Amino acid sequence: MVFSEFVEKNRVKFSVLITMIIIIISRPNYWSIAGGFLVSILGNLLRLWSSGYIKKEKVLASTGPYSLTRNPLYLGNFIIGAGFCLASWQILSIPIFILFFLLFYIPLIKNEERRMEEIFKEEYLDYKKKVPVFFPNLKKFPKKDGFSIKNVIENKEWRGIISTLLFYFALFLKVILFK
Repeated sequence: MVFSEFVEKNRVKFSVLITMIIIIISRPNYWSIAGGFLVSILGNLLRLWSSGYIKKEKVLASTGPYSLTRNPLYLGNFIIGAGFCLASWQILSIPIFILFFLLFYIPLIKNEERRMEEIFKEEYLDYKKKVPVFFPNLKKFPKKDGFSIKNVIENKEWRGIISTLLFYFALFLKVILFK
């Protein structure tokens, strides 16, 4: 099995593992939890906004947040993870998270780009030339067409929100129980 295939199949398991490690090593306080939670809300809002434009493998998402970055969902994950690191109030969580993110998301993005090129051909290649892979081009104001709350529901974004809430609940319990 190629590493990129391993990543594709196991990213959720490793995300849970990294999250558990961050919880275990954390030294949270109420302020770190509040600050991290606010950052994570931004990441979840970006994911919700982004998922409203996805019609998986049917239509190339290129409007809304997809006009700023080719991977707004992963940027949302990165922002959520940054919030987790802040909330943990443990400096070690930062290199752990960044290493995980680089090891898993770079191959994942490359795999998805190959798949998108196969499906959408020239349309994707043209899009790829205009829009950055990860860090958004904030000079371009996103087009508003294409968002659908139905897509948000179909793409099951509620799972990420529940995961985020569970993380903060665990940290909150840690503060209360081990203070």
